[in-house]
Amino acid sequence: MNSNNKTIRPNGYAILPAPVRYDKRLSFDERIMFGEITALCAGKYYCLVSDDYFAKLYETDEATISNWLDHLTELGYIRVGKRRINGRVIGLNINIS
Repeated sequence: MNSNNKTIRPNGYAILPAPVRYDKRLSFDERIMFGEITALCAGKYYCLVSDDYFAKLYETDEATISNWLDHLTELGYIRVGKRRINGRVIGLNINIS
């Protein structure tokens, strides 16, 4: 959810750079989530999004989402800020152009 409590509806398309696409340490779910993050960033290198948004989108729980984000962070693909009421800032660490 964004700060206005409206559902985030990304436009455009997701980008999966080769390092993410072919990283066998990542699950397919984590790769798709990275793509969703690029779509939410919409030309910037960061976005504000909640774990709840991803949990609903991928029909899983917030603990699983947190694990996926932690793994993407551990591998250096993203940086994740602390949770806040309206979500958290997720930044891209990889060139997506």
